[in-house]
Amino acid sequence: MFLGLKVAIIDDEKDIRESISQWLTLTGYETDVFSDADSALKIIGNGYPGVVITDIRMPGLGGMELLKRLSHLDP
Repeated sequence: MFLGLKVAIIDDEKDIRESISQWLTLTGYETDVFSDADSALKIIGNGYPGVVITDIRMPGLGGMELLKRLSHLDP
């Protein structure tokens, strides 16, 4: 693991998020995977020790709106 850095992966397509997670895990990162933005918002917030990779176009809350909400929670 790289200095405790986590990578949150949000994508509505299962194959995409699993592929990204597997690749990052094999290179030493710890990943959190979410199938939608609402699920991610329950876990990712102020003090999340990592970065976010998100799909832009998803049903419901899209990636850009998710990033806006996250930036308000943890500038």
